[in-house]
Amino acid sequence: MFCLLNKYRSGMQYGDDSMSGAASHLKAISSFISDANAYMKGQVVCEAVREDVLWERLAATKVTVNAALADDFDTPGAVAAIMDLIHHGNRQLKAVTKEAEAPRSALLYGTMISYIEQFLNTVGISLDERQVFLEDARPNVLSSVIGELVSFRTKVREYALPPPETKEITPIADTAMSGEVKQQQKEKRRQLLLEREPLLQACDSLRQDLAALGIAIKDRGSVSTWEFAEPREQQGIKQER
Repeated sequence: MFCLLNKYRSGMQYGDDSMSGAASHLKAISSFISDANAYMKGQVVCEAVREDVLWERLAATKVTVNAALADDFDTPGAVAAIMDLIHHGNRQLKAVTKEAEAPRSALLYGTMISYIEQFLNTVGISLDERQVFLEDARPNVLSSVIGELVSFRTKVREYALPPPETKEITPIADTAMSGEVKQQQKEKRRQLLLEREPLLQACDSLRQDLAALGIAIKDRGSVSTWEFAEPREQQGIKQER
């Protein structure tokens, strides 16, 4: 990626900043693919996707990438077009807390992922190679264990999070009674929050501990997903530099 972000005819300035920029590009691509896969599996709840906009953007990206590569192998221009597509794809994946009845655009995001991975494979980049994160000889076993741990944490959070406030339509004659019922519901909800707060704090602590080991958990309402990321301790070292 460091090489792709520079014109092959131009000199390249090697340093911490340039390498961090290349790593940020890879992380953004990997994060988008992870989020898009979670969306297609029903693990991300969001509003209806503007398919017409993204199909048009995908078609324009293909034209731009081909034109850039045909123009003296302008890889920085091609990568910029890919990142722009990811930017627009992310804008449509804004998670919401309430259940959405909008149909899923699985075909659209599957096509976007396929095109991005095809481009990466063409230039010799594979996001499936996790050696930098996984030193264990059995990464599949490790992934399964992490998946079970995140699943258990999700069940704890689902129990700890209080149910949403109900909004019932009440006759005008029962206005006083309705206000009393609502007050009782609020008080009961507040009490549940206080009782289950330690569970939510434990879930947050677990997420922070795993982040320090390079495992990022993303909470989307009552659903959680995870992915490998750079350990926070190393991020702090880079920021200090």
